[in-house]
Amino acid sequence: MSHHATPDCDSFDVNDALIIDLLQLKAVLATMGHLFGGECPRDERPTDLQLCLVMQWASKTGERAYRLASESPSMDEAVTGELMEMSALLLLMDATHSALDMRIEFSDEIMDGYLDAMIRCAQRVLETINPGLFRRPPRLNASGAAAPPAC
Repeated sequence: MSHHATPDCDSFDVNDALIIDLLQLKAVLATMGHLFGGECPRDERPTDLQLCLVMQWASKTGERAYRLASESPSMDEAVTGELMEMSALLLLMDATHSALDMRIEFSDEIMDGYLDAMIRCAQRVLETINPGLFRRPPRLNASGAAAPPAC
């Protein structure tokens, strides 16, 4: 029997858990913006039920990230504030979507603004938690030394 190297969930710290949640959430929000923001033809969009399920997942994930950060004594207050804002926006979007009987229009400027704000918020939190997360490793030349930047 082959065992794959998988991380032990007990070894995750708060930052690891937040990074995992926020990377997934950021990808889902960007996808929602594309699929429901007018860029995708209406006949190719997911169904309202699929959107409802995605919004519920996003709302619960945002709430979980905020709760996790707010309960961590070592978490920066700015990160907690960003996550509180994101969680509130996700709850508002989910409630608005439900109140409008799943007829929300993401091409609407307000909803588009919500998605953009949450994506930027997730990016700021990710950069605060792990500043090196989005840095590219240095290019190496044939001898394994760092190559000079390309012009």
